[in-house]
Amino acid sequence: MRRLRDKILLFSGSLILTVVLAVSFLLYQATSTQVWIEVRSDLDKAVSVFKQMLHFQRQLLLAQARYLASSYEVSFALVTGKAIPEEVAPPLSAGLNADTFLLTDENGLPILDEGRRPLGRELSGSPTLIRAAKGTEAYQIWSSKDALFQLLTVPVKTVSNKRGALTLGFRMEQTLARNFRDITGCQIGLFSAGRLAVATGDYPEHRHGRAIDCLECQRMLQRAAQAVGGPPAEVQGHGQHFITRAFQLGPQATAVVVQPLAELETLRANLAKTLGIAGVLLVLTGTIFAFFVARTVTAPLRELTEAAMALAGGDYTAPVPRRARDEIGFLAETFDAMRRSLQQQIASLAEKSAELQDSYRQLQATNRQLREAQAELVRTARLASMGELAAGVAHEINNPLGVILGFTQELLEKTPADRPEHATLKILEQESLRTSRIIRELLEFARPQVPQMTAVDLVTIIESSLPLLESSLKKGKIELQRELAAELPPVAADPHQLQQVVINLMLNAIHALPHGGQIVLAAAAENGSVRFEVRDNGEGIARENLGRIFEPFFSTKGKRGTGMGLAICKRIIEDHGGEIAVDSAPGRGTSVRVFLPAAGAELVGQATRREEQQP
Repeated sequence: MRRLRDKILLFSGSLILTVVLAVSFLLYQATSTQVWIEVRSDLDKAVSVFKQMLHFQRQLLLAQARYLASSYEVSFALVTGKAIPEEVAPPLSAGLNADTFLLTDENGLPILDEGRRPLGRELSGSPTLIRAAKGTEAYQIWSSKDALFQLLTVPVKTVSNKRGALTLGFRMEQTLARNFRDITGCQIGLFSAGRLAVATGDYPEHRHGRAIDCLECQRMLQRAAQAVGGPPAEVQGHGQHFITRAFQLGPQATAVVVQPLAELETLRANLAKTLGIAGVLLVLTGTIFAFFVARTVTAPLRELTEAAMALAGGDYTAPVPRRARDEIGFLAETFDAMRRSLQQQIASLAEKSAELQDSYRQLQATNRQLREAQAELVRTARLASMGELAAGVAHEINNPLGVILGFTQELLEKTPADRPEHATLKILEQESLRTSRIIRELLEFARPQVPQMTAVDLVTIIESSLPLLESSLKKGKIELQRELAAELPPVAADPHQLQQVVINLMLNAIHALPHGGQIVLAAAAENGSVRFEVRDNGEGIARENLGRIFEPFFSTKGKRGTGMGLAICKRIIEDHGGEIAVDSAPGRGTSVRVFLPAAGAELVGQATRREEQQP
């Protein structure tokens, strides 16, 4: 009963723990999601504030540009093509806070180009200037090298109906970024052609704000700037996490708003700690409750267990006690009825069991015979069809193929090796030989020879086959390792067909090692049969191909194989009453195991007499 109590406690504790973890996880996820939504909302609001700040500046600067466009000095410069002399009036850009002062004619060509950052060459002939000369105002954020400018273009028209355009440019300074930070609490970085031009910073030595607070770095902002137009992204800089939002300001101007996630991480940590403490308390409370429940349940079950053990020991006379009028008491009553029923039926069950065993053995034998007959019928039908096909193919192809091969070899002898036709003829000869080999193997598979069974030493067959493969092993830089048992019982086999199986399996292993490797040949006695294994550490066979490797014409070696080798091996092994199995995986190599029955005493005696009769 102690084990049952432990199981109840374990189940109850696991259930409580699972529920606590699930609820804690859901609460944690829900709270984190809500906070994350609020953080993203604050970030979107910060982006909206920055756009409103730019809009407000635009309105103020446009008013200034309109006022200046209607002045006498601008009209004089537009008509005469030059500014008023300084001795008469100061320069037009004097007193302005503009970095660029550009006056152009109706074709967008510069007339005056003054200020700290003249942009006449970059803006000359711009469609924006031409449209402004026709009466259309324009506002744009212009990217020039590593700086960003707010350009405001307004039309200019003199009393003589001469038209032009006035463009004022104001470089976007760090003051704008700091004002945005003071208002929203977020950091911002402005990029010009992919280079950081303006950012929030507290370093006075950087006049245009190329520095940034220690919470960010230029690489972090550049990564965030690549996600223009996308959803907010979470990035990391100086060991802290931030959420960023990138949006387009102009053709080559990008803004990145950055908000630290320190508060979110702190909230997550506190929430996880609180949920952890609550979960531990709930688990402890649930475990104590489960302990008392388990103790109440297991007490009456102990008596029922003792009665069941007596019944299991063969004592059908001892009644099962019933002390409670609940589910356990009902279980005890039912168990006692089962005891009485068993006592009455045990004798008849023994007789029926014997009859059923006999019937089952007969059914197994019949079923086995049916499966063998069905498999033999399918194999016979398949071989018959392939025999007819092979005969037709051999009759239709062998003769013309022999003619083609003969003419090809004759042409090869007559064609010098340096002629380009020689390589083509060589390919034709190789493909003709390959086709001839496929036909020969097909005939061999479709019209198998009846094996001439005799007692054969498997190790002798293996050793006699290896000299035929020695050149291929050396050429492929393959190490051959033998694990052949010293004394093996002879197997019942046709020596020629068994040698064919050994050579085919070895060739497959050699082809699986195009860059060299190791092949292991193993043979050992196992459960009244002899096991022969060829194992390599080559490329291996894909799982989806393992079920098809014994099908005729299926090959994973391309032009190096005909797809008949393993099919012939399987047919030969089955004709010998043996089995063949393949274990392989990509990159792990391949192991082919062949199981052959040991030769009976009669075959062994025949083989011994033949050896004695030989001179």
